[in-house]
Amino acid sequence: MLTWAEETGWNIMTALGSVWCFACGLLLAIALSLTVFYANREWFGTTAALVALTLIVFEPNTLAHSGLVTTDVGATLFFLAAVYGFWRYVIVPSWMRLGIAGITFGLLLATKHSGVLLGTMLLALVIGEIAAGPRGARSEKLVRPGGGLAMMVLIAVAVLWSFYGFRYSARPSGLQLNPSLDDYCQYLSGAGHTVILTMAHMRLLPES
Repeated sequence: MLTWAEETGWNIMTALGSVWCFACGLLLAIALSLTVFYANREWFGTTAALVALTLIVFEPNTLAHSGLVTTDVGATLFFLAAVYGFWRYVIVPSWMRLGIAGITFGLLLATKHSGVLLGTMLLALVIGEIAAGPRGARSEKLVRPGGGLAMMVLIAVAVLWSFYGFRYSARPSGLQLNPSLDDYCQYLSGAGHTVILTMAHMRLLPES
């Protein structure tokens, strides 16, 4: 049985936690809106950027999820930021731009593991850009985007590992997942089953 003071303290801490979670969701939504504006302004001009900003601000899904503790707004933000960052690096290469692209990609992976699909999307874009170029310039065009993408992935993986304290196990102190990864993968078929178990065996990514 909690005393009056303990119950009051618990209620205050719960309320503060709820306010902090709401504030974090709101900050992510603001960051997403700003990223949409600046990316579109650089890609399509100020008028298109203002239209895109208006759409994202009043978009029902953004309004619905901004105040919730979910991964949707964060994943959308870091997905767009990683694409925008990689594009800026390809246009004007620099270590800072490459670092920003890699860090945002890593934040995407830490927010939602399905963000790993962004790597394959960017790879497809790089291959398409190289294939569309003149034959004599293909090797030259490969160096900047291809090497940049490889470095971006390495930075992202390092950021992801840092969120787990560079610990492979999803649960500390030797505790096992329930259901285990093997039990989960038995419902998968084809290449997905093989790829996931191979990566787990090599411990390329955290177990989670």
